Amino acid sequence: MSELANGSAKTWAIGYQDKCWWSRVALPALHSFSAPGEPLRLIEQSVGKDDPDPTAISCYGLYMPHLNQTWIRFVEGRPVSGITIQFITCYLPTKSPWLNVMETKWIHGRRKVVEADRLLDAHEMAVRVCAAFGCPHYKHLSITENVA
Repeated sequence: MSELANGSAKTWAIGYQDKCWWSRVALPALHSFSAPGEPLRLIEQSVGKDDPDPTAISCYGLYMPHLNQTWIRFVEGRPVSGITIQFITCYLPTKSPWLNVMETKWIHGRRKVVEADRLLDAHEMAVRVCAAFGCPHYKHLSITENVA
């Protein structure tokens, strides 16, 4: 296997895939600075009964270290196994998430998109996530579409 990889260095790539939920209401654990004498206060958000957006949106991510890029794709509704299987083609380490570099990318991303004092809508959340990772915001995947 190593001979194959060494001989094809220009055609092989290593990437780290994972799935993630981005909550509109749950606040990440973070440390921050604020104006002198003013403590940063994160206000707990809630979703109104008439809010059409989901409380959380799901996405899949692929981190390519050799390109220093992260690619993200969001999913409409709940991700179901059909979409997940098409996107994530390998098993994820369920008992050792620290082995997957993408896990730390999610943690830092959550800290970058949080809003201290207002509720983000689902579209704004997705746009902020893509901006945090420096990738385009594509149309969300749905059950009725093929990923490939």
